[in-house]
Amino acid sequence: KTDLDELVRMMKENPGYEITIHGHCNGKNDRKIISGGNDPFDVHGTTQFVGSAKKLSALRASAIRDYAIKHGVEGRRIREYAWGGRYPLIEHNSAASRLNDRIEVEIRKD
Repeated sequence: KTDLDELVRMMKENPGYEITIHGHCNGKNDRKIISGGNDPFDVHGTTQFVGSAKKLSALRASAIRDYAIKHGVEGRRIREYAWGGRYPLIEHNSAASRLNDRIEVEIRKD
């Protein structure tokens, strides 16, 4: 939450900035996904289903986008991409494979 609040603050202070949110996850297999709810930091109101790595990545990126918009960043300044397991940082079966589960925010100046 601290990082997201800092992102929102930066975007509000710099109206010429735009961001692209890149969602990633470890591996390419289907997995259990928990999604929904009104608050990305609370499990109340969520649903659980099995979905693809790409779907999970899309939901991750959308959660960041929705948070920024809800806190005053214009949606036109935000793009999002879901990469699934396409661009891992490390091998998907290594001990540190959790590093592949990530969101990357690319900041661009208009």
